[in-house]
Amino acid sequence: RAKWLITDEENSELRNQVEILKKWRERALIAENTLLEKETLMNSLMPKTTSPISDNHSSISTLRRLERENEILLSEQGEINAKNKELLTILKATQDNETHLRDHLQAILIKLQDLKKIRRRGSQITELLTKENNLCQNLLDSYILHENDTFIIPSEYRKSMYNLKEYLMISMKR
Repeated sequence: RAKWLITDEENSELRNQVEILKKWRERALIAENTLLEKETLMNSLMPKTTSPISDNHSSISTLRRLERENEILLSEQGEINAKNKELLTILKATQDNETHLRDHLQAILIKLQDLKKIRRRGSQITELLTKENNLCQNLLDSYILHENDTFIIPSEYRKSMYNLKEYLMISMKR
């Protein structure tokens, strides 16, 4: 049960980490879109009368800056994807472990039920044998041998022995 609780806690932790990674990915996409919008705005605001050399230099520096930012975002995205794959692997292993623990717990519960049945049957047999023992003891204590030194077994004892045999046969079939 403790292992199952730990596994459940790890699962929730991994799910939280996956959610955080999704949010970071979303932020990276928003940042990329924002950069594109800024570039478009800058290009539209730039005067059309600038010289071709200055225009070219500005475009090259903007392009380099955007390439650097894009590389940073791509590396962050790669790190996030790697972490995401790692977390998914851990999540899968944890789920497999949880399934294994649940199956093991179910098997233990079934065995426990079987042991309870065996204990009940054992108690019933012990009780029956105790009654039979007491009856035999009473017979030995209270009955006497008759003239031919023969021992007369009362009918209640014969019935009791027959019931014991039947009960034992039924118990063994179970």
